[in-house]
Amino acid sequence: MSILPDHSLNAFSGQARKGRPRQLDLTEDQKKELSALYLATNATRTSGSMTLAWSIFCANHPDLGWDASARASKHKLRQAAYAPGLLRRNLDGSLLRAGQRASWDDATINFGVCVPWPWRGSGDKCAEKYGVRLGRFQLLACHDDATSFIPAYSYIIRYEQTYRGEDVAGAMIRTCRDVGIFDAFVLEGGVWKSDRVQRLLDGLGIRHIDAKGRPQCKLVENFFNRLWSVLSLVPGQVGRYQAENKAMSEKYVACRQGRQDPRGIFPTLAEALEAIDWAINYLNTHPIESREYGKWIPAERWEADLKERPMRQVSADFSWLQAPAIVRRKVVKGTLRATVPGPLGVPQRWHFTAPWLWQHEGQALMLHFDPLG
Repeated sequence: MSILPDHSLNAFSGQARKGRPRQLDLTEDQKKELSALYLATNATRTSGSMTLAWSIFCANHPDLGWDASARASKHKLRQAAYAPGLLRRNLDGSLLRAGQRASWDDATINFGVCVPWPWRGSGDKCAEKYGVRLGRFQLLACHDDATSFIPAYSYIIRYEQTYRGEDVAGAMIRTCRDVGIFDAFVLEGGVWKSDRVQRLLDGLGIRHIDAKGRPQCKLVENFFNRLWSVLSLVPGQVGRYQAENKAMSEKYVACRQGRQDPRGIFPTLAEALEAIDWAINYLNTHPIESREYGKWIPAERWEADLKERPMRQVSADFSWLQAPAIVRRKVVKGTLRATVPGPLGVPQRWHFTAPWLWQHEGQALMLHFDPLG
């Protein structure tokens, strides 16, 4: 299969071509589908990713009988964070194993998402007029550096389209609780180095590898690069690069300002989460090729490594102590009350009671809980 220099739909036309004979003949509809996938996967400012487009196409058409895993592509995959012999190895030169080291980072999704918003008086013009809040919210991903497997992620929804230290701590404790405790985390600065996060790492015995100012040290950057290509198939794309899709960017701004209805233009929260799940599962279950480390499927190597050497587990006694919400409140009428941000970033009132709380009436106690738990 060849691509013409103009990187356009002509690449899939019936023009005469030279070189090796085709190994597979596609129908006209299949050619159109493949060309649409290629143009959508904007790997660079000027072209798409044929490797990814063909891989997704084959996954959608198992009836073709094309064994993608057995036929390594000759296209060079873009790996901006690649550092031969370092990022997947220990200091002694041995290969990392699954669960040994993970890199974390945040990323802004490249498409707007409509979140149902029944509350009024928030000052959000879009929500007041159309009942949905529109934003490009933050994805916090945990990347296993040995396998490139993504065991967990958190999608943080706040109007400011940012995240806080408690969001990072919450994502980490839930990952360690549900997956296992990593030996080390590779983290940059900001909230990733906050006291809240450091207390969690110290309590779990997780070593902190500082990557502040050195993003190339985090393999998760490579993952996000591939994730954007897969997620570029989702409607409502404003572009991977600044002002890349001018028309959609203008619609996004108009919708945020309440001048246009975002419904039908941008996916709903449920649709976005389904797309993120699908994209991450796609990358977890499709081969990665590396000149330094060969070829492997992240999910298979992850499972094989953990079967041989399981990860440490979080004890129940420790889990509640490191809950994302930690506040000091006075017991009033046998109840502790706290207002903290809920799943959508909206301050919500929480009430906790227990028979023994009456013994501490009027006393201030430390309250630990997970609003997303």
